[in-house]
Amino acid sequence: MGAEIVLTGQAKDIQKHDRSITCHIIAGPAAKQPPRGLKLFGQTLYQVECTIRQWRRARQHANDHSDLTVEGYLEPRRDSETGRLYIAVIATSVQSALLQNVCKLEQLEQVLQEARDAFVCAREQGVDQRLLEEKAARFVEASECVGQFLERHPELIPEKRI
Repeated sequence: MGAEIVLTGQAKDIQKHDRSITCHIIAGPAAKQPPRGLKLFGQTLYQVECTIRQWRRARQHANDHSDLTVEGYLEPRRDSETGRLYIAVIATSVQSALLQNVCKLEQLEQVLQEARDAFVCAREQGVDQRLLEEKAARFVEASECVGQFLERHPELIPEKRI
């Protein structure tokens, strides 16, 4: 069994085969400052291989050109034409940054809806002021959290909100 890796980067040189997709992701270095006494290498080219199904699930929209997050296993391979060694990553999971952000927004909006419902229910039941203020504070906090997330990711703002 090979070493596990998580890569994040832009997919380049995308090639479709019968049952798989291959692409290149350039990643690294992992940190700006290496630990004392160690040297960092520069950027490294990884050849990623995934199934067509994984690719379609990661790139649900044709216009999604966001970075990919790929989890998989490292496997050294030799190019059949040149004989050069390269690092292949056999993907176990592939997700686009856009898809990850959409999922995160859905989670935040669900928390907001639950906070809104709890506040409305508490107000209708006539609970004491302290408890009502707590529910209102959670509702405001959830609302601000969604707003801040949308500020950082304006591509997720629906057309009707603009």
